[in-house]
Order: sequence, then structure tokens, then C-alpha cells
Amino acid sequence: MSGIRISKGALVAMFLSGVLGASARATAAHSAFVVVGYDAFLTDFQGTSDPTGPGQINLTNDQPGFFNGISGGAVGSEEGNINVEDFQFATPGITELLALAIQVVDTSGSLHSLSQGNDPALADIINDVNASSFGGPYAVTAYPFDNLPQQYKSYGSTLASGELQAHGQPFDILASITYPGQFPPNHAEWGINFSNEVGNLDGINFLEVSDAGAISGPFVPEPASAGLLPLGAAAILGLRRERRKAAT
Repeated sequence: MSGIRISKGALVAMFLSGVLGASARATAAHSAFVVVGYDAFLTDFQGTSDPTGPGQINLTNDQPGFFNGISGGAVGSEEGNINVEDFQFATPGITELLALAIQVVDTSGSLHSLSQGNDPALADIINDVNASSFGGPYAVTAYPFDNLPQQYKSYGSTLASGELQAHGQPFDILASITYPGQFPPNHAEWGINFSNEVGNLDGINFLEVSDAGAISGPFVPEPASAGLLPLGAAAILGLRRERRKAAT
């Protein structure tokens, strides 16, 4: 496992955690979303693509792609867009998996992976993503990366080993979507927003998406998710970013 990268924002958050505690930011209802559909309220993440190509993550056949050392976004690295170029994704029935590595600072006062030490925030954030009303036109389902459904486990292992070779952080969350045949061909725009978890959930006062990876294939959907009804296509245009209250 590679060393944790500590950003300026994380250093500030660790200081605030020790001095001000959870009151450093205003309290509001917590929420999060991970959607397929470009969100104009967000800005594109910046980072390093492996392999390189026209997208931030570039997939070829069944091979994964990675996007590491993420920065930028609309509010630090709490939220932003990731473009995945995937020529398989033009085929109806193909499922694309997006893995995210997330670093947080909470009441412990130190920067750590969201999965470290059985942090309860992992399950709470996944619940928020799956319960979000900002779902875009098609259902996205999130899972803890260390406890994937059987049909995704081998692909999760491929993503994990590739991320290790790329010197990225361990993945915490896996999001899945099955292409129904109505997206622009060959790519998917993922909109990611965890900003409303900060200051509002499990003592988190800093959060950043540090790394991402993706892979696609003809996965068989779980029976529980196969019956999920898509939201209207107009939801892409109606995506709204949930605003945090100003810090006090």
C-alpha cells in the first residue's frame, strides 16, 4: 500500500479537528450522489490517466483504466466529473464499474482511507448514494469495495491489483451501471458529489476523492437491481448540486 498523500486541505482539516472539533462547519442533512450524466454544476477532476487517451479514464476491451492523484473539482476534491472513454459501452447490456478511493479526516484527527478501521462513514455514504434522488436517467448502485456481489468480485480484484501497480490508494466504493442503449456512444460522464457529507456525517470535516478506476463487461445484474426503474432522461438536465451552508 502506498503512502497517503496529504493535501493542504487535509492539513487544514486536521488542524480544525483538533482545535474546533465538528463545529468547524455548519450542520445540515447529509447526502451524496454518484450519477451517470454530466452535471454542469460540477467541474472536471484533474489527475493522471493510465492508460492515456481522450478520456480521464480510458478502457480498451476488458482492460481497466485508472485516474490517479485526483485534484480540482468544484469544492476541492469532494465533487467533480469524470469522463470514461469505453468503446464497449456502446453495446446495450454492458455494465461499467467505477471504483473510487476516498480519503477523510474525522474526529480521529488524521487522514485515512474511508475503509480503514471499519469506519461507519463507509456504509453511511453508500446508503446516501443509493438513496439519492439525484440519480440521473439510469440507476447507479454503489457497494463497499471490500464486499462486492459475486459477479463483480473478479473484476474488483483486477481493479485493485491495477491500482496497486499504479501506486494509487486502495478503493473504497464501487459504483455500477448497465448501459441501456441510449447514452452518447463510447463514453460515460460520471458526476460525483460527496460535499454534503463534510461537516454533516460521522464527524467528517474533510473528504477527497483521491483515485478512480473503471472496467466494463457483460456482467449479469443482481436480481435485486435488475428491477430498478430508470428515472426520466430529463433528470440529466435537472441535476442540482446540494449546497452546504456556509462554514461558521
